[in-house]
Amino acid sequence: MGTQQGEVDTSAARLTGKAVLVTGGGRGIGRAIALRLASEGAAVAVADVNSELAEQTVDKVASLGGSAVALRVDVTNRQQVREMVQRAVSVLGGLDGITSIIRGEAWSLVSGQPANN
Repeated sequence: MGTQQGEVDTSAARLTGKAVLVTGGGRGIGRAIALRLASEGAAVAVADVNSELAEQTVDKVASLGGSAVALRVDVTNRQQVREMVQRAVSVLGGLDGITSIIRGEAWSLVSGQPANN
């Protein structure tokens, strides 16, 4: 059975019961990843430096039948990153994955460098 464009397809919910944090989830690649994860059944913490954009992504996930929470974070601030992870764990009941998108690149939260370095 097919779905309308952008609709969350819960019949293919391979990630049901999983929780994923997506930084940079307010727009572009990060938003697309958040929507895809939700379409696979994951609960998504959408983090972005722009809280309004993060909320828009959460609203889109919710309108499609998915579950998400918006978090504001500046990923260059270690304390904000710690608080983001703690909040995501608290709200979602844990984390099964983290995807970090910064300026369209995947970054390592450990080294603070692009993942391909």
